[in-house]
Amino acid sequence: MAAFKACVKYKRSDGLYTVYIRITQNRKIGYIKTDKISDSPDVNGVFKDVHINKYCANAIAGYAEKLNKSDSKNWTVQEIMAYLNSIDEDICFSEYAKKFTDNMYNRGQERNAKNYYLAIGHLERFIGTNRVMFSQLTRKVIEQWIESLSNTARAKEMYPVCIRQVFRKAMLDLNDEDRDVIRIKSNPFLRIKIPEADMPDKKAVSVDILRAFIKAKLPPTKMLVQSEEIGQDVATLILFLGGISTADLFSLKEEMCDDDTIRYNRCKTKNSRRDSAYCELPIPKDVCSLISKYRAKKGSGYYLNFYEKYSTLDSFNAGANIGIARLCKFHNMERMSSYTFRHSFATICRNELGYSDDDVAFAMNHSSGHRITKGYIREDWSRTTRMCEALYDYIVNGVKIEQKKEVEVDEVKSFRIVSSYKSLIYGTLYYNKKKIGEIADVGFNNIKDVMERMNEFLPEDIPEMARVDVKIENADTGEMRIYNRMVKDGKICVNDHH
Repeated sequence: MAAFKACVKYKRSDGLYTVYIRITQNRKIGYIKTDKISDSPDVNGVFKDVHINKYCANAIAGYAEKLNKSDSKNWTVQEIMAYLNSIDEDICFSEYAKKFTDNMYNRGQERNAKNYYLAIGHLERFIGTNRVMFSQLTRKVIEQWIESLSNTARAKEMYPVCIRQVFRKAMLDLNDEDRDVIRIKSNPFLRIKIPEADMPDKKAVSVDILRAFIKAKLPPTKMLVQSEEIGQDVATLILFLGGISTADLFSLKEEMCDDDTIRYNRCKTKNSRRDSAYCELPIPKDVCSLISKYRAKKGSGYYLNFYEKYSTLDSFNAGANIGIARLCKFHNMERMSSYTFRHSFATICRNELGYSDDDVAFAMNHSSGHRITKGYIREDWSRTTRMCEALYDYIVNGVKIEQKKEVEVDEVKSFRIVSSYKSLIYGTLYYNKKKIGEIADVGFNNIKDVMERMNEFLPEDIPEMARVDVKIENADTGEMRIYNRMVKDGKICVNDHH
């Protein structure tokens, strides 16, 4: 066990003595400098000034308490000094934040990392130094910084959220509650309300404007490849490939795509979703010629050849938007961007062609709110293809084929998945995400019959009011549904009203 004692080492040129805490460990000695000064040397660790004695006693007691929580028996005196000094050492937030963001960038989250770099830079400019310390980030300072962002539309929410995420990760990495090493003393975000970003303007435009843009003649030029042509083609691809983003369009990989199908992991969320934001899109027949126009050389690693003109996805996005803007200006159309075509895809499919919000979200590779259910379903990617082809017919050919909206009915009363007594029904029972029973049989009149049959698979020790998932599929019609039901009195409730 280390031994501590207050002492001085030598007399300074001004006649005073700097007070140290001497540490002895395994006959080796080290010193921790304090901020106290004495006008006389100590007498066996005791000073004339009672305030110095009290300070040193408290410091020694604190050091002993912290070492008692660690297995320091075999530590060297240098390791003990480093450990005790690190407890109260201020840490540079800027350095930690930039390492955090660099790691994010290296994991392939380039777009998200860019937002973090912007947030860190803005905070540093506000405080006035590129070495912001954690101790400087008090609640008052953070609130003043957020107030300085109040006139922004999105940054007032995005920047503080980024800084808060860095702060939370730092507290996990740098604080060790088990050893009572608290290097970041407090979290200023616990009592700070981050404002919400302004609702963005809806960027969608009418079908007439989209039709005019897609069919617009290109301005005369002597260039082999003009920006207006790229802008028009990219906008068309976005519109008829499920509202795909420019980042995903640029990043399509040769090994994942072929002449018939585009496959990709959405750049923005591939590292944060359980399904790696995977999407598969059979290429609509009306887009095949445009895809062929931009096919990359074999062996390049890319599916489309945009990489030949643009070095990064950001430069590609900027180049496409410049081309779109120039073509709009040439034809005196309202200014548009790539986002216009993404928003228009979603808006027209939802409002004019009758597709559901879930269908549109599925096509645009947005995360689903039905996460558990989605884990059981084999995706039908052709849904998006049919939607894109319907959109093409509507915009280009003027043929409007609306999606028939299903009438919502009570599933317990309708039992529509069981079409006849002779239908072959597959039933699977899941509890805690594990399959615990399955059947394949005929002779069911309705869903109630199927669920009653599934009761035989329920474990004897299943808790009252536990919930199970019942997957029922009609092999004849291909229709499939998943029902989440409560267990009561050892049986599956047909619906949750029971």
